[in-house]
Amino acid sequence: IAEIGQLPIRVFPNPAHADLFVESPDGQPVDVQVHDLTGKLEMQQRRVRQVGVSALAPGLYVLTINGKPGMPEMHIRFVKE
Repeated sequence: IAEIGQLPIRVFPNPAHADLFVESPDGQPVDVQVHDLTGKLEMQQRRVRQVGVSALAPGLYVLTINGKPGMPEMHIRFVKE
């Protein structure tokens, strides 16, 4: 669990095979970006609760989450198996 202020955001499972689920405290969808470790943008999706990662090569990635306006970006590392 990662936290933005007092609001926990859950991202699971980690490691992931096909999908990552993003659970915000208010249940609202979030905007996400997936970068590899070199910083290359691999995918970007708006207003989602689930991110399909099956097309990614196995490895370590960074999921950037943008929630409500005024909240800071959150960066979570995950493994794609």
